[in-house]
Amino acid sequence: MPFINYKYISFRKNISLCAITSFCIEITQLLVSLIYGFAYKICDINDFILNVFGALIGYISFKILLPIFKKDSHLFCESP
Repeated sequence: MPFINYKYISFRKNISLCAITSFCIEITQLLVSLIYGFAYKICDINDFILNVFGALIGYISFKILLPIFKKDSHLFCESP
């Protein structure tokens, strides 16, 4: 998510957006299972926790690597 606009995406907003998205997916899986009457997809709290943890790791990695890529901007191909 910080790649969209890294100056304005805060840690809290990034984790919140990931948590809301993951929660909506899990609720959708639960509703689909209830509609079908059998476990089409499993609604699991572990998926939610691991998705949020993955967002945390991704955000921290982004913050660590951003200065390196900003310093070595010649690594990116720029269009003329």
